[in-house]
Amino acid sequence: MKSEIKNRFVDYAKDKDSIVSIFYIKSNTNDEFIDLYTVVDEVIIGKLEEDIRYLFDDIILINRRKDSFEHDKNKQNYTIIDVYKEDNIKISESIIAKDLAEDFIKKLPSDIEFIYNRAGEEKLSPNRDFKYDMPKEYEFKSCVDNFFANAIEVSLYVNQNDPIAASIKMDDLRYELIKMLNFHIIDKFYGLRDMGKDGSSLINSLSKEYREDLELSYNTNELLDIYNCLFKACGLFRKVGMAEAENLGFEYNKKADVKALELLRKNYRKLESFLR
Repeated sequence: MKSEIKNRFVDYAKDKDSIVSIFYIKSNTNDEFIDLYTVVDEVIIGKLEEDIRYLFDDIILINRRKDSFEHDKNKQNYTIIDVYKEDNIKISESIIAKDLAEDFIKKLPSDIEFIYNRAGEEKLSPNRDFKYDMPKEYEFKSCVDNFFANAIEVSLYVNQNDPIAASIKMDDLRYELIKMLNFHIIDKFYGLRDMGKDGSSLINSLSKEYREDLELSYNTNELLDIYNCLFKACGLFRKVGMAEAENLGFEYNKKADVKALELLRKNYRKLESFLR
């Protein structure tokens, strides 16, 4: 995080009695993307958004969104204020109520740096034993089934000569592929790392082979290219999925894999023959 931005938030916090502490996750933060957390006595989102508008005079857009974390076996919502600045910086400020902060911070990676703590306030303690959750068996099975369901639907849309719908469905397929790659990264690094915010750690966490195959799964709107990218995605998913099934002791749906690929190859040959 640039020192100028850090200093503005520190000065801001010192001037507001309602702010308990401000911290950020180092692995999710660099000069362009800042993952910031503000703990407050009372959550008044409109006032906090108004405050941030005064901090910077080059704001393009402020966007509010909701997220949640598990608290007492229930989902507890909180607000994130995303700030987009003219100097190519995005600040994501998560607003956390003080009475939830101790439980909330336990759900975060431990590479946390505090930039402000209110005088006399006990400092929050990061979870030094934090690990990302390994997938449950039903999550793994659902990922496999959803992937091949999407693969078949991509092929159906290509058969209808609809590259737009096929490309949109390819996005759904890649969502499941990236989910499986995230399972792989969590397993590979013993729960100490995942794919990162918006997949920002994929480029450094995947092997060169997996990363290149993932990049090749992004298609143009040409029908044959959609198929080529689909096959590349299926090959990568099979390699990662079968390896993780063995590592985790889960069953991999080989029947769906084989039958779906047989159908895709048959439809591809028909399209290739037609286009020629």
